[in-house]
Amino acid sequence: MRRALELIRGCDCMSDKGCPGCIQYTACNQYNAVLSKAAAYIVLAVSIAADEAPRAGRGRVDANNVLGNDNDGFNNNAGGQ
Repeated sequence: MRRALELIRGCDCMSDKGCPGCIQYTACNQYNAVLSKAAAYIVLAVSIAADEAPRAGRGRVDANNVLGNDNDGFNNNAGGQ
């Protein structure tokens, strides 16, 4: 999951729907119509934090603490930001 998160974070595509290099699946029979690069990042970041929380002695995971104040987590123009 960390490698997928870094792939999304490091991709230079400017589309909110991502690209074949970060989140799109070229064989998708729905043409990747419902994808969101920002949502993929959020799901991965929170999933990783939730997986690591018990090992770190933490209880519940607060998504706001994981994602920070801007809630996007990457420094490109995904989502038109």
